[in-house]
Amino acid sequence: TEYILPGPNRPTQVIGTVLNGGGHPVEAADILVKSAAGDLNYRTNQDGQFGVKLPPGRYTIEASQDGVGKAVKEVDVQPSTEPLPAAMPTTLAEMPVEFSLAP
Repeated sequence: TEYILPGPNRPTQVIGTVLNGGGHPVEAADILVKSAAGDLNYRTNQDGQFGVKLPPGRYTIEASQDGVGKAVKEVDVQPSTEPLPAAMPTTLAEMPVEFSLAP
């Protein structure tokens, strides 16, 4: 199998899950991703999940929903050193992040 070595700026797929205090997924929670380059807005799906491709760097991710609460996490996306199969050069490294909302 042939492999391609990733470049230093290859994005990582950050996969977030937002839960309420009872551990249940929060649908349509607002997600704000802050970085030096600017802010990005997302919303969770029916399973309380969201996904965002981020290049290496430091990010603040806020998850919130009116009446449920808010959670903030600092995320440090590292450059990926994992070789990629040549047949699938767009495959991304994944980074799971979980948020528990509290009032």
